[in-house]
Amino acid sequence: MFHLDITLFSGGFVGVDVFFVISGFLITRLIVDEINKTGAVSFANFYLRRVRRLFPALLFILVLTLLAATIIFSPADLQNLGGSVFHAILSISNIYFWQEAGYFDDAIKLNPLLHTWSLSVEEQFYLVWPAPVLFVASKWGMRAVINVLIIIIVSSLLLNLVFDQSFILYFWPSTSSQNLEDIRAAMFYLGPFRNFELGLGALLVFFIHHRLKNKLLNEGLFIIGITMILISIFTYTDKIIYPSYNALLPCLGTVLIIYAGNPVVTGRLLNNRLAVGVGLVSYSLYLVHWPIISFYKYLNLKPLSASDQFMLAGASVWLAVFMYKFIEQPFRKPLKSISLAMPNVKFGTVIGASSIAVILCAGNMWGNDGWLWRIDERRSAILSKIKSPGKFHVNYYGGRNCKPHLLCSVNADKEPNIYFIGDSHSHAYAYGLAKKFSDYKCTHLDNRCEYSTFDYCYAGQYQESNFVERKATDFKFLKKTSDKIIIAQNWGNRPKHFNTKTKELITFATIENYVEFLAREIDEVIKTLGKDRVLVMGQVHRFGRRTSPLSCMGLPIKVRNCETSRGGFVIKFNRLFAVEMKVREIQFLSPTDVMCKKGACINMNSSGMPLFSDWRHLSTWGSQYLVKRFEKPLAKFFQSKR
Repeated sequence: MFHLDITLFSGGFVGVDVFFVISGFLITRLIVDEINKTGAVSFANFYLRRVRRLFPALLFILVLTLLAATIIFSPADLQNLGGSVFHAILSISNIYFWQEAGYFDDAIKLNPLLHTWSLSVEEQFYLVWPAPVLFVASKWGMRAVINVLIIIIVSSLLLNLVFDQSFILYFWPSTSSQNLEDIRAAMFYLGPFRNFELGLGALLVFFIHHRLKNKLLNEGLFIIGITMILISIFTYTDKIIYPSYNALLPCLGTVLIIYAGNPVVTGRLLNNRLAVGVGLVSYSLYLVHWPIISFYKYLNLKPLSASDQFMLAGASVWLAVFMYKFIEQPFRKPLKSISLAMPNVKFGTVIGASSIAVILCAGNMWGNDGWLWRIDERRSAILSKIKSPGKFHVNYYGGRNCKPHLLCSVNADKEPNIYFIGDSHSHAYAYGLAKKFSDYKCTHLDNRCEYSTFDYCYAGQYQESNFVERKATDFKFLKKTSDKIIIAQNWGNRPKHFNTKTKELITFATIENYVEFLAREIDEVIKTLGKDRVLVMGQVHRFGRRTSPLSCMGLPIKVRNCETSRGGFVIKFNRLFAVEMKVREIQFLSPTDVMCKKGACINMNSSGMPLFSDWRHLSTWGSQYLVKRFEKPLAKFFQSKR
């Protein structure tokens, strides 16, 4: 539901946490039961069962995904997919996506294998967990295993709390927003931050035989558990820090449901034919649903309609049932012997050979720029000039020489100094400024609590006190200088703002209301800094929804226009913004005035190179293009006296 963009289920991502708890419980119960019966663990048996359970269906999906992507994907996206397939086979895709994640992670959000990060976390758990359980149980007994689990759970929770944004900002208030994004990604993808979820399920194994005998109490526990999960599904959003302590709600809810057992009344919610059927195909459904949805989004690039959601859900269920019957089931037959029984040898040979073939294919995609041979010579010639297309937005972002940080400069040894203040959209001008105005030092200040206002921040994750305090400090510093200041940021479509003084959340009914608000706030800022030393840059149009011109121009099949985009909202916004700035005699430059004509905005320069590094940030070519087009007014502004 969450992946189908059904807004009602904004916290649908907690399903991963539920399954982590269930996995921790089921796997630990298998290990503990075997130790209690035999005094040991047959590692060969354990791992072969896990491989039989997981790999046939996984390989099937990986092969289908590779085939579909070869036909559909651009070189940049195919290169990224090759990397994710390579890591998924090795059960470390969570590490791959962690390395790719961060503020500029839009490219991976439509990766058909993004969901395999959670499978990798589980596989890492399966690989590591049996040996320490056997060792501790054999040496000190099962009670010692409980103590180890408590240590693991507490340590993982403490690790989450230490890396929680609020904790970091309290002790290290100067931490950059980029570093905070990197930390959030590590918390989300890496196993140590998820160990408490698996550990809670594992710990439950040692208490499950002491269920409450009162049936009414078990019914109550079940209801409380379901309620806890539903609350998280309906109230959590992707803005919260996760997992951290927020994941305790769905995890403990899952623990209560498992502990409650099979209540007569409420248990029917999970024991009816439909729920059981969904449970049987859940692994195949997990594997197949996101590739289907992501491919559709990749080609469609529009918000999913109700009919789209219904169609995609139906297709996912149909293919999941097919996989369960013809892929999963044939490989999950009980093992009579674990020695060199021929069925196991054949199975291992097929799985091993298939895995090697997939790894070689994916590695070739990953290491050879996403197979440029699939597209025509003209586009291939353009793309061949770009090193590593899959890293395009990182390598060719307009601010790459001045990455989003608290403070950075281009032409650092030059004078005079020009201050560019704002967010990553402001930093995107760095490359162009460094090239065109090489005699000027351009210093960039970054703060997601916008510089266009003293008292407000974007409503969301950047309204914490440290951002507010940092902004106040920056303004005090800027007021003391005599250097020119350019304010530029992602202005458009910010319907909610948070007043850091009154703690009031305000919204804007119309674009006119929003522009009037911005103009009033900017006017107050400029009155403090000095009108003659401040210039405001308007909003740059966006290429499209969660894709970039590079991806678009490299599509083997042309399904949409890559050269231009419709700039309706941004053009209107800049037009209204320009009027308000003129009334207040504030110097203003509108990017859409030079990039858009008759509602169509260009995405490529005259040489065919992309002006955007992703769907919204200027590339190095885009940065140069805009700065060159604004060369005369910028030079006049830089040279004018205060």
